[in-house]
Amino acid sequence: MTTSAGPIRRGTYAADGVALHYAETAGQGPAVVLIHGLTDSLDAYLPCALRLASRHRVFALDLRGHGDSGHVSGRYRVADYADDVEQFLEDVVRTPAVLAGCSLGGLIVTCLAARAPALVAGALLEDPPLYIASMPALAETPYHGWFIEMREILLEHHRASGSVEQLFPRSATPS
Repeated sequence: MTTSAGPIRRGTYAADGVALHYAETAGQGPAVVLIHGLTDSLDAYLPCALRLASRHRVFALDLRGHGDSGHVSGRYRVADYADDVEQFLEDVVRTPAVLAGCSLGGLIVTCLAARAPALVAGALLEDPPLYIASMPALAETPYHGWFIEMREILLEHHRASGSVEQLFPRSATPS
C-alpha cells in the first residue's frame, strides 16, 4: 500500500514478551499513533493513516491479542495495553505523539495521557467508554481523575451543543 508520503511499512515490535504488529507511514510531520478498539485491528485505521500520511508520520498498532499481534495468557487489562503502547512510544516512535484511540483505544490513550504525559503531544478519544469511571477498580488507578474530568467536560459540552472545534482546547489540557 502506498501513500503520498510513500509506502506503508509493516513491522513487529517485542513489548513485554508479546510481539506487536504495526504499520508506519514515512511522513515527515509530527507523529500520530492510531489505537483501535476491542476486537478490531490496525486495518480499521489504514484509511485514516493514508489521509494523514502527507502531513504526519503515522503509526497504527495491533494491540496484544488483536490482528497480527501475539497473544498472552490473562494479561488484557487497560494497564497491560497501555504498558505495550508506552514501550512502543519510547522505543519505536521516540518522540511525543498525538494519540488517537477508538473505544478501548480511547481508554488506553487516557491512561497514557495521565501516567506518561511527556510521551503524549495530544489526545483524541473516539467513543471511549468513560462510563467505566464509576467502576470501583478504576478509582484505584492513577488515571481515575482524568476520566472523571473528561466525562464532565463532555457532558457540559453536549449540554451546550458545542462544536468539535470548541472541545479541542478544553480536552488538550486537563487540569
